[in-house]
Amino acid sequence: MKGRITTTLDPEAVVYIREMAETEKINRSEALGEIIRQPGHILKGVGHGAPSHPKGTKIS
Repeated sequence: MKGRITTTLDPEAVVYIREMAETEKINRSEALGEIIRQPGHILKGVGHGAPSHPKGTKIS
């Protein structure tokens, strides 16, 4: 089962994700997943666990 990450993104990030999804013909969740897999991505702190998770907990 996949984990669900909820976070607040700034409006610029939302536009970026929407544009990437349209360009790549994928849904926005997949676009966000692609972005957070890139090293040095623009969404700092997103997708690398959440404060409620102890260190070493992998969210997939």
